[in-house]
Amino acid sequence: MSDKLWFTFYDMRKKHNYGYGMPGNWMNLLSPTKLHWKLDERAGIMATLEGSIDPRDWEEAKLRGFSVPDDVIMTKVE
Repeated sequence: MSDKLWFTFYDMRKKHNYGYGMPGNWMNLLSPTKLHWKLDERAGIMATLEGSIDPRDWEEAKLRGFSVPDDVIMTKVE
């Protein structure tokens, strides 16, 4: 069993993929009280377009970013 979960993120402000959400994001359980959350726009674009963008074109790509932090470690506080 893996401690990693892949998910599609729906950013209400940025409207990635015409509002259908951005796949390619993940959460990883680091410990019983810590969770690492990573949003990866490039992985989402590659998953959506099935790799049809040549990696050499990333410099020219207009990435939107996210309206929330994209790399977070969350800690449970009791």
